Amino acid sequence: MTIPTLIANHKKKVVEVRLKKFYSTFMNALQISQAENGDFYTWNFASQSIGTDQAFKDNDEFFNNYFFQYMKGIKKCSTKECIDITVDADVSTNGLNYSRYVFSDGSCFGILTGGTGPANVNIHGWYDYNCSAKPNIAGRDQFLFRMKLGSPSVYVPLQFINEEGKLSTKSRSYLLEHCKEIPADCGALIQYDGWSVSKDYPLRF
Repeated sequence: MTIPTLIANHKKKVVEVRLKKFYSTFMNALQISQAENGDFYTWNFASQSIGTDQAFKDNDEFFNNYFFQYMKGIKKCSTKECIDITVDADVSTNGLNYSRYVFSDGSCFGILTGGTGPANVNIHGWYDYNCSAKPNIAGRDQFLFRMKLGSPSVYVPLQFINEEGKLSTKSRSYLLEHCKEIPADCGALIQYDGWSVSKDYPLRF
């Protein structure tokens, strides 16, 4: 194989491993937190993050209380380098509303709460497997994710697609076409394929 092919294959493998690791880390933290803090639908959810100082404070407090203390190798990322990451996955706000965190492996993510009330709470954000390193492009090193808590009837596990409905209700053909249209949601295709970047993945690494 040529050098560019080897490099691309290596990047694919890193994407696969780190997306799966992030998912596992987050879901494991949820399980531990419920054991210590009670079922998630009894939690004190933060108000919707709208970019105000109080919203940032509430957002940080919620995730620090219920998630991040159960996640190893993580710290809040407040350096200029981290704040200045170009979040192509979320061009509407450029990530300005997100609380940012970084893992010891060099990956990072921004995260916030949203929704209409305690029974319908959305947790969503973006994950970048190599943080501030290039290319910082949706579907290549940046991926949106979403999770729904609140009422047990609306629970949706963390999934790398920023739309309503569980990943299990989507067909692969839908996810493939959706990835072509909205690269920020391409992580859902990788997740659906068992954390594997398939040969028909629409973007090049």
